[in-house]
Amino acid sequence: MAVVVLGGGPQSKDGSLPEWTKRRCDAVAELYKCCKGKNQKLRIVTTSAGTAHTPSVIDSEGFPVTEASASAQYLIRAGVDAKHIVQEAQAWDTIGNAWFTRVMHSDIRGWRRLLVVTSDFHLNRTKAIFEWVFALPPAQRLRFVGISDEGIEIAEERGKREAKSLEGVKQNAQTLKTMESLHEWLYTKHGAYAAAVRVERLPPSERKIYNG
Repeated sequence: MAVVVLGGGPQSKDGSLPEWTKRRCDAVAELYKCCKGKNQKLRIVTTSAGTAHTPSVIDSEGFPVTEASASAQYLIRAGVDAKHIVQEAQAWDTIGNAWFTRVMHSDIRGWRRLLVVTSDFHLNRTKAIFEWVFALPPAQRLRFVGISDEGIEIAEERGKREAKSLEGVKQNAQTLKTMESLHEWLYTKHGAYAAAVRVERLPPSERKIYNG
């Protein structure tokens, strides 16, 4: 089985992950330790290049830091063996997380059971997206875990944005029913991946809902 832990927006200026992403990673690290004790093989997929809505994080030497790599390093410090982690560092949104996780990892490795871990405020849209993408032939089995976002300042505001975006996901899932049609849509219509479309850039005053 593979566990997919979703990124949650760019890490803070000091390089630390947002609190909601830490909680996701902490839950995955505990699951990993439990499975390791039972001699079960568990692979972990950390996800995302970043978010297309806000600037990327740059380290002190001027290099970009992806959400996937930041989450991977956090998991390693928490006791996860690096050889059991693979990174999906191409996506700029949740649709991309599902697409790249599938075409880069699960289809190649033959994984047919995946557990997707995210926050409660992100769970409904995540389920809709992953169930859509992973139901396309050949279909794969999914389970989901929502991590509590109690006490997270931006959770309510992010939840409202997620609910609004969910409607678009449902509409696309009704019309894009093959991997080929989804591929065409991603690279001709989606602002984060299409050459001729520019994704929405949030003004600084609104970036707090993504930044930790």
